[in-house]
Amino acid sequence: MKVLNAATPEMEAYIEEMSEHLVYNVLPCYFSQEEIQTYKNVQFLSISYAKQKAYNSFLHEALKVISSMQTITNLIETVQTREITNQDRKLFHHNISILEKYGFLFPFEMDYFSKERYQITQGHYEYRFIVN
Repeated sequence: MKVLNAATPEMEAYIEEMSEHLVYNVLPCYFSQEEIQTYKNVQFLSISYAKQKAYNSFLHEALKVISSMQTITNLIETVQTREITNQDRKLFHHNISILEKYGFLFPFEMDYFSKERYQITQGHYEYRFIVN
């Protein structure tokens, strides 16, 4: 017999918070609101969608999803000011595959988050930072 521990409600809430952080704080630096809405319509990074597909709310699954989301977020934020390396791409794809294994959609490539695409949007003003 195998015993599996369930993820805590706090862990699942944290997964939702990280998803919201990506959607509302990170992605607007790279995509327009229309583009983000298109991705939201396909339920990317949705825990409710993932539960319908492959995510069973087990402790080990939640830990892997949390770790992958943190890694992806850190990678995106790191390459805002430097070039993307092959190691970055490899790590990014590895963590995307973990998310996909548990039913979380993240339909982006690492190159979408290059420093050349980085922009900060404040209200109706848009600031683009291009680092040479």
